[in-house]
Amino acid sequence: MRIFKKIFVSALLTLMLFLSVNQSITFASSVGDTLDKAEAGWTRYNYNDANITYLGGKWFKDTSGPGTWNSPWERYGTSLKFNFTGTKLRLISTTWWSGSNSIDVFIDGVKVDNFSLEDKNKANNIKVSKIMYEKLGLAQGEHSVEFVNNTNSYIFIYSIDTDGQLKPFNLIKSGSQPGTEQPGTQQPGTQQPGTQQPGTQQPGTQQPGTQQPGTEQPGTQQPGTQQPGTQQPGTQQPGTQQPGTQQPGTQQPGTQQPGTQQPGTQQPGTQQPGTQQPGTQQPGTQQPGTEQPAEPTGDRAILTVTMDNGFDKEFDLSKKELNAFIAWYDAKDAGRGPSFFAIDKHNNNKGPFSNRKDYVIFNKILTFEVSEYSTK
Repeated sequence: MRIFKKIFVSALLTLMLFLSVNQSITFASSVGDTLDKAEAGWTRYNYNDANITYLGGKWFKDTSGPGTWNSPWERYGTSLKFNFTGTKLRLISTTWWSGSNSIDVFIDGVKVDNFSLEDKNKANNIKVSKIMYEKLGLAQGEHSVEFVNNTNSYIFIYSIDTDGQLKPFNLIKSGSQPGTEQPGTQQPGTQQPGTQQPGTQQPGTQQPGTQQPGTEQPGTQQPGTQQPGTQQPGTQQPGTQQPGTQQPGTQQPGTQQPGTQQPGTQQPGTQQPGTQQPGTQQPGTQQPGTEQPAEPTGDRAILTVTMDNGFDKEFDLSKKELNAFIAWYDAKDAGRGPSFFAIDKHNNNKGPFSNRKDYVIFNKILTFEVSEYSTK
């Protein structure tokens, strides 16, 4: 009886262990599953992590729908991007009727997937954190990731799960990890063993029908050469002179050697010292009626305006112009003043124009930066 109990207990423990392992395998999370917190071996980074970059306009926190961080409505090409170290990642989000149905995924600069956040069934249970995208089995190391919206509907995001550290975006081209190389590619200036670049020749080899310089086939003669003791028609042996010819260094009376000049004469196209041809100008002088643009002086600043499409506009302004811009921006932010501000392009005025201005629209400005400097 005692032996039977031991066998029974051992069998029961084995069964419980088997069911536990089998359950963990059976219920491993996958795309579409609810996941309120990161699983073991994963780290969760919320949407407001400083390493995630959002582009395409002013993203905002949704309060009436799923409660996610949302891209601007009806804006094509919105995107988010970041880098991470590891081998796998997940986008934790949700589905809704207004979610984009076409989002491209770029990893290390290469498009690898496309997925959707649209809920065609228009379910009401939208405030649920779900795995909406997952990528496994990447090479160990740092990877750049981009999610790009192909529609004007929303991108939602709660968080990013990875098995490593999140980092600021820095494009990593596919196969550019240290010590790796794409098959069939070759580094510049290197050559595979046993191969030869077109138009090159290995030392000590000779193409059929060609001849090395300085060698001559028996019985042949290079063009322009002469056998000893022979004379080409129309040539002259050294020490002889044809009638009507003149030896070098001698001059017939009344003739003049090239490059010499008779006193008081001037060759065409030459100029006496201290004189100037009409229509020419000496270096360092200035034609009457022309004026060099004045170099800006005093306290100045470089104003860099980042627009909602991700592009930067840079202006070199005086302190007075900078103060005028900031005053306009503060007033408009408080609901007063025009919706645009005209910035004079000054020395950037290219072309046959008397003046050029760049009109900056208030609701297109994402942020701006001021870098002050001084000139004398």
